[in-house]
Amino acid sequence: MAHRVFRSDGTFQDIVYGGTEDERQAALARLRATDD
Repeated sequence: MAHRVFRSDGTFQDIVYGGTEDERQAALARLRATDD
């Protein structure tokens, strides 16, 4: 599972947890694909 946490200073951090390393990388890729 991946979440994007927005901070009060306007920055953000992507957080991924659970699953294997490959599953975490795929979750990050899906999250970041929506950046456009």
